[in-house]
Amino acid sequence: MVNLFSLSRKFLAVLNLALAMVGVFLVAVGSMLLFIPDSILYIDLLSNGEALNSLKPVFDTTSVIVVAWACIGFGLMVFIVSLCGCLGASFLSVTLLGVYIITLTQVIAIQLGIGVFLLLSPEGFKDTISGTFNTHVLKTSTDISTAWEVMQYMVGCCGVNSFEDYSRVNASEDVYDSCCVVKDKMSAASFAVASESDQSMYKYVNRAECLKWMKRIVNAENSPEAAEVLNVDGCSDKIFGSVEIFGVAMFSSVSVEIIIVIMTFVVCYTAWKEEKPV
Repeated sequence: MVNLFSLSRKFLAVLNLALAMVGVFLVAVGSMLLFIPDSILYIDLLSNGEALNSLKPVFDTTSVIVVAWACIGFGLMVFIVSLCGCLGASFLSVTLLGVYIITLTQVIAIQLGIGVFLLLSPEGFKDTISGTFNTHVLKTSTDISTAWEVMQYMVGCCGVNSFEDYSRVNASEDVYDSCCVVKDKMSAASFAVASESDQSMYKYVNRAECLKWMKRIVNAENSPEAAEVLNVDGCSDKIFGSVEIFGVAMFSSVSVEIIIVIMTFVVCYTAWKEEKPV
């Protein structure tokens, strides 16, 4: 028990110190985006080295603010909880370790709930995707939300069930662009540039042919030629496939967190016994 106590104490202190630093980093990034809006132009997060200012057409001011506050809020939560774990393990504080255990247990419960929902309620998730499409595409008729465009481009999908969902919409050609297959799909920056009408022709495999399929000038049903220039699959099944993987990953992380809770309980219980008067 003594060896397990010592090992658990050191592991918790180091682990939570690292997590606290991650929290500080998230707060710093969020603050920079919030208070220095132009900072988004100087951050390079893309694997191919393209500057993030290529993404400026994709993100509006509201999106940046939402992302900034999300980073700050999540970063603060991670920092506070990790600080409790680090200080609690370092100074054998029963109170701080207790707060850490309770908080982590709540996080585990939330993760389990989300994981069960994602894996066992596929229809509910697909209904949400369908509702988003109906709200942001069908009701606007000639326009489409930037978020939906980016999703179609990044996931490589079109519509909810298939590209044929757009047959109910009198949309503009710019709306269809995010459904077309691009030559170089390395980053969202390519999409941001490709969405400009004067630069789009050379970015797509065959934009003119893609628009023919989208406008149903020719019948694209079960056509292998269509798949070469158009993302024929709907977003619902593609996204849900990724969500299933996310759900499995969430359950895996829960198993690790349960081990951390057990280790924390060992340290907390040992510290409590030492504080308890004989």
